[in-house]
Amino acid sequence: MSRPITASMLYDLIQCPHRVSMDLFGDPKQRNAITPFVQLLWERGQEYEQEVIAKLALPFTNLRPYPAHERTRLTLEAMARAK
Repeated sequence: MSRPITASMLYDLIQCPHRVSMDLFGDPKQRNAITPFVQLLWERGQEYEQEVIAKLALPFTNLRPYPAHERTRLTLEAMARAK
């Protein structure tokens, strides 16, 4: 099964070209454990992203409420409407 490319993957690619490859194909047993501090950072980062998005004066399509398996189709439909 292929995984969709996400904004986080693009960011990781810029920061470290090997990160995306290791995340996708590396041995998960070799990863560091997710600490409560790292979990907190992720949660705060998501909250911040939501705050920034809420302040945008631009229209956008929010697909977060939809299951992951529907987002590709919905993204393609939104792109087709924008033409």
